[in-house]
Amino acid sequence: MSTNILDQHQTSEQNCEPRSGLAGYDPENGVATVRTSGRDVAALRKGNATFIPLVCDAAAPIEQAPGIARAFIETLNLFPGENTALFDTLDEITAWATAHGHKNLLDLVDDAAEALICDLTDIETLDELDPRHSRRTHVPGLSRAQQQAAASRETEPLRIRAHQIRNTLMAMRAALVLTRPRGYRSRLVDDSLALGLPSLTPLEARTSRPLTDHEILLMRFLIELNIQEESNTRPSIALLLGESAVRTIPSTRARTDDLDSRTQPTNIEITTLWVLQRQRSLRDDEVETGFRTATLTDYAQATLPALLQKLPAGSQPLTFTGRGPGTVAAHNSVAAYVRRHLRRAGIDDPYVTTKSLAFWLPWRLLQNNDLAGALAAHGRRTINLLEDFKLVADEFPIARGEIDLLRKSDSKHIATVPIHDYNSDLSATRRLLQAS
Repeated sequence: MSTNILDQHQTSEQNCEPRSGLAGYDPENGVATVRTSGRDVAALRKGNATFIPLVCDAAAPIEQAPGIARAFIETLNLFPGENTALFDTLDEITAWATAHGHKNLLDLVDDAAEALICDLTDIETLDELDPRHSRRTHVPGLSRAQQQAAASRETEPLRIRAHQIRNTLMAMRAALVLTRPRGYRSRLVDDSLALGLPSLTPLEARTSRPLTDHEILLMRFLIELNIQEESNTRPSIALLLGESAVRTIPSTRARTDDLDSRTQPTNIEITTLWVLQRQRSLRDDEVETGFRTATLTDYAQATLPALLQKLPAGSQPLTFTGRGPGTVAAHNSVAAYVRRHLRRAGIDDPYVTTKSLAFWLPWRLLQNNDLAGALAAHGRRTINLLEDFKLVADEFPIARGEIDLLRKSDSKHIATVPIHDYNSDLSATRRLLQAS
């Protein structure tokens, strides 16, 4: 049994001061307060390799944790409908913990956390989330790949549910840390919000799968924690550009001048690079270059001004300060700290890459049947979007002016979109359909 993450904690009441960070919590009104200013952490160890949420008491009573989490979640601008699902999960976690005698939020670690996930997912062990351990009966006539795809499709709802519970639990932790006054601990907290929680089978065995809304929520909580700790601003800026569908290489070229405003940014003009099939052997200066305007998400618009204030005046790079922006070396530099910060947020899925972050917004729009919005966010043609998301087009409903988009691996329906949104890309989509 591993040690509880708050064991060996030593409180120093005389060092505790009210925090004036990005967001506070008003217990009387049950709301998260507006961002004001960062806090002075000159006396604290700061560094990208260590995550130090400092607390002055052991933990929050389980009855208080959901209210605190609700207040912060409501300020983080998720898609409509997602808050309702999160709040329902918060209530289920609270009810389970109370029924099993857990009085403290951070008691839900190790065996208790595993039991929580299993009970709320209605499974006996976490192994049941793995398609390889599926109890699905062998179907004669199907290949091994088809059998595996069927098992994965059968266990997918369980994996989604289990990840939702685990992510909600981490969001409760993060909200709790944000409410804490300044204080000092006797030891450093491990570099992840997932400390003490069981690992789960990946949601989907697909490289660069788009992040889910719950994972974006955890990332936003981490950005709040970064600003509270007055960490380096550029990793947080890179995460905000990523959730606005700006890919890593274009982000290394982005500068403050590319924003429409430093105080109230809504759009950013980014350089896009396309290496055509026939150009793969060309030099960097011969790669086709274009420009597009990316719209920042609501959360990015609200958060960027506080980060930009910490940058010097004049034209400043947003994510990459070294030589050769827009190169593979620049990409690797930014991608390394983006992945590190995603792991700090508890997003430790081996199939998650920096593309997963940039794919979240167009994927979310596509799931809402908004192909035009998805294409605008993705910044490329329909055929490229379908290739990136591993989708195929089913033209069966074409007679009623629509096309179904299906997941290539198991033909799961993803979206139904109007034909006119394809515009000139319709012929390209048909070629992709024939190729598949």
